[in-house]
Amino acid sequence: MGLAPFLRPVPTLNMRKLLQLILALTIVSSPQGRAETVMLTSLEWPPYSGEELPNQGTAIEVARAAFQAAGHTLLVDFFPWSRTIATVQTSENHIGYLPEYKFDTDVFVMSAPIGISTVGFAERRSAPVHWDNLDDLSMVTVGVVQDYANTPDLDARIAAGSIQVSEAITDSQNLLKLAAGRVDLVVIDPEVLAYLCDHNPRVRAISDQLQMNPKTLATQTLHVAFENTEAGRRWLAIFNEALAGIEIPGAREASPQQ
Repeated sequence: MGLAPFLRPVPTLNMRKLLQLILALTIVSSPQGRAETVMLTSLEWPPYSGEELPNQGTAIEVARAAFQAAGHTLLVDFFPWSRTIATVQTSENHIGYLPEYKFDTDVFVMSAPIGISTVGFAERRSAPVHWDNLDDLSMVTVGVVQDYANTPDLDARIAAGSIQVSEAITDSQNLLKLAAGRVDLVVIDPEVLAYLCDHNPRVRAISDQLQMNPKTLATQTLHVAFENTEAGRRWLAIFNEALAGIEIPGAREASPQQ
């Protein structure tokens, strides 16, 4: 006769498999191994970021891939640029924002690069601007987006009042002002200009009047800006470690400012 069902021997794990199982359970149950949801803020800056873009934009796609590689989920809330930063500073839920150029700050800590952005000027085809250095722009009006970081040299001249600027809330508003002759140049990434000319109806209507100035200001890397707090620095370390395993074409390259 066989053993009663409740007396049948139970298969046992060998010691090596048992130790592997214990280790796996320890990792899953530890704070470092627990899957978490990370919340960041961003803006509508196609093709790099945008709520309705495929994968919410190229920069966010890279960031999401890095968080997924680390076992975490990324959620992004979109705001106008000024609120993108302010929300992180006042919210208990958001730990940072993206994408951002690298700049000196004690409030945020910057991730390794997640992409690159060329900074240049859009101009009217009928009124091209010839310049060799930023000092040559003292007689023109430059359109900038409110609270955007441009390049350190340009921003220093704007702050000193040596370059006259006109602010707008968005890149598309700036381009409309440029076509209307209210500014002479607009600071913009050529990829952003191309996207808006193709996809924004109002910009598309005046796109034949616009072109990029052939001289660029700089090529700058894009980053996730984490809060400079214990939690922010923890996520920075997690993010950078995962990001190191992701290939980002050109993201380590940056050109000097003009």
